[in-house]
Amino acid sequence: MTNQELLDLFGAARDSYILDTQKLRFGETGQKVRKLSTRKLWLLIAAILALMALSATAYAAIQARIRMTLTQNNLETTASQYGDVIRTYYPQNIPEGYTLTNGSISGKHRYLVYENGEKQSITFSISTKDFTQDIQLKPPVTEKAVEVAGQSTTLKSTQDGTQVLAWSNPQVGYFASLFTTDPQANLAAMAESVDAGAPMEDNFQIQNGESWNPWYPQKLPEGYRCTDVTPISQGSQSVSYTSETDSIQFVISTSRDLSDISTAPSSTMEWEDVDIAGVPGRMVTIDGEQRILFWEQESEGSNAMLMTTDPQVDLAAMAASVGPGEPLEVSDQYVTEPDYDLEISQDQEIYVGYEPWYPQEIPKGYCLTQVTDHTYGNQSYFYENDHGGDITY
Repeated sequence: MTNQELLDLFGAARDSYILDTQKLRFGETGQKVRKLSTRKLWLLIAAILALMALSATAYAAIQARIRMTLTQNNLETTASQYGDVIRTYYPQNIPEGYTLTNGSISGKHRYLVYENGEKQSITFSISTKDFTQDIQLKPPVTEKAVEVAGQSTTLKSTQDGTQVLAWSNPQVGYFASLFTTDPQANLAAMAESVDAGAPMEDNFQIQNGESWNPWYPQKLPEGYRCTDVTPISQGSQSVSYTSETDSIQFVISTSRDLSDISTAPSSTMEWEDVDIAGVPGRMVTIDGEQRILFWEQESEGSNAMLMTTDPQVDLAAMAASVGPGEPLEVSDQYVTEPDYDLEISQDQEIYVGYEPWYPQEIPKGYCLTQVTDHTYGNQSYFYENDHGGDITY
């Protein structure tokens, strides 16, 4: 592997990690899950270890100062006298107009989402690990001291109505947070109501007042078997089927149009109409290899997609077999992933004397609102105007 290939490898993993933290900074999500996917983790480990062997060029010298701390937890813990905390502790009093719509569990974290008729939501997160120090909001932030479960904490809010409240309950043994973009939601009262209740399903979606059991293919091509089932998340679920040589991906969603796809500019896309047992479908072939079939499950109120590179698979026949069946069991990797924390840092003194280039002229009405620290050779500048517009350089 050449030096440039190695740096490109590190950059791909690094950019994905930085993007997650930038989304967090701008309030696009209520919390950062510090657990990276296995693929990203090993990309980072491989890149950082290999960087130590690079020649002593100026760029390599900078990258070699990156520090990574990998903490593998996987520790046996004494069972809590309060039972399975993340499955039984949740808000008992919900703001008027809100109802529980979906929930999921990943490792030691539980997420519950409540929504109202105006498409506003409140996300409740609870864990036996402390994730609350990672919660950030886009400045300026207003802080208000409140008390939850006998502990002093801070309710944070922004000008656009976003609110975050994080707290801990050392007696029961959990850390929790509430996140919303509804400025009228009383998060303090909701947090104070968290108590033990009836256990909920690990992963669920409420649709039309009932728990949604996603449909899936009832007939598989010869040689294929189900090998991966993701948790239901934001109204979607993905199921993977594999053979000895190829794979098929099935995705179903009640919340988004799966056919809204994008490809590399150099890709060729050929669309055709497909009949799925009387139901109209659309299939796209990308670069003559990958086929993706899209259709609507009207009776279930969902959109579906099948994707494969296996030319022998009859996607229309497989799609026609999609129907109700026994609930699929979510794969263990999504519930019992390795429990680790990954922290990356870089000595800032390497940038002493470095003068970055940035725009000397900005559009009328915009002003510079934030400049980030240098991160692995990158720096970001954020500009905003009074009408909610923003520019990122």
